[in-house]
Amino acid sequence: MCYDSKTSALSATIGILSAWVAFHINEPVLGCLIIVYSLMQIAEFCIWHGLDTNSFQWNQWGTTLASTSLKLHAIVVVAAILIFKWKTLKQNQGKRIALQIILVIAFFVCFGSLLDSSPPTTQPSCSKGCRLEWKFGASYPIQIVLIGAAFIIGVPEIFIPIAVFYLGALFVSMGVSFMDPKTTFKTAISSIWCFFVALFAPLLVGYLWWKKQK
Repeated sequence: MCYDSKTSALSATIGILSAWVAFHINEPVLGCLIIVYSLMQIAEFCIWHGLDTNSFQWNQWGTTLASTSLKLHAIVVVAAILIFKWKTLKQNQGKRIALQIILVIAFFVCFGSLLDSSPPTTQPSCSKGCRLEWKFGASYPIQIVLIGAAFIIGVPEIFIPIAVFYLGALFVSMGVSFMDPKTTFKTAISSIWCFFVALFAPLLVGYLWWKKQK
């Protein structure tokens, strides 16, 4: 998990504001994508606040929000592409059908991940310090593939900037795992990655805004 309640709140706020700007510059699909990652930061804020105040309820709220929303990422993003790009997709039946198939697969992946039991709360794992580690699965590698395929099919014009941005966030989080003894490989490719995605969202939105001005 990320560092503490303050950094989680900061990244969530920046992410949500970036999503608002994305909608404002007519990039609603990107806005939805940023929102789902910002929700993870809200969940982590609740978890950290629960740990700081010894509140089981806050920890449980955060864990439930994280474990539930994580499993819905692909569904939300693919559905957003179908909704916001429907007029464009009406001109290409093949793309529309392909996205609908991806959405169905996303639902199956979500239902399958719901069979995995999730703990009621999230606790520190101190093998290399005290970063929090997610103990709930969401078949996320499959979700990443589905989201990527949906972007290539439905919004190819912004796929490359988004792919570069998300890979960049991953490399930064992996770098943190080598420099920070409290960050494990697992937290680097999951929670810390989500943190940087939300925190650096203004860079991606700003680039797309600048590109529209050219």
